[in-house]
Amino acid sequence: FGEDGLILLTSDHGEEFLDHGHLGHGHTVHREMVNVPLIMKFPSADADKFGQPAIINNPVSQIDLLPSILDYIGLQSDRTPGQPTIQGKSLLAQLRNQVPWEKKPMMASHGRHGRRTYRYRLDNTVYIKTMFYDGRPTITKLYALDADPNEQKNMIDDKDYLQSINFNGLTAQFEKTARALVEKGKAYKSQPQDDNIESLRAIGYVH
Repeated sequence: FGEDGLILLTSDHGEEFLDHGHLGHGHTVHREMVNVPLIMKFPSADADKFGQPAIINNPVSQIDLLPSILDYIGLQSDRTPGQPTIQGKSLLAQLRNQVPWEKKPMMASHGRHGRRTYRYRLDNTVYIKTMFYDGRPTITKLYALDADPNEQKNMIDDKDYLQSINFNGLTAQFEKTARALVEKGKAYKSQPQDDNIESLRAIGYVH
């Protein structure tokens, strides 16, 4: 595969080892959950175009991986009737050093154990909002990754920090993004096939 195939290695989530009081995954959206590896190996003939080998420290979203693969093999990411639109943008131009890397917001979401949690990252600031289905008060947390990469110090009550990052603007943009995701989900009503249901049940996602 190394000569004529594109190899991509990543993961759908990380694992927590008591970093924030839990073991395993499915409890939080802290950095240990979302900071997963991404390794891309292009065919030998194209390796020079993408600067292989290289380590890139710019964070990216997994939502951009499918458009990147389609871009590389020369397919348009057109919408298939009856299916959700393909989101994200190709990363190939950045990998070729044709355009600079963007510092764009990144969103993660998790719903389990009677709650819905959103993680919103903009540059080195992380805002986490947890809402409970049983009416318990919403919990918000704020972290500065440059000074606190392991997300241990909640800055939500630090007025100076809130002002320095324009907290009101950040949360307004988060709310707008989150609402848009919810509306997209409502607009698409999937009809999963029986074999898909059985596959999901086998790995514990459907009961």
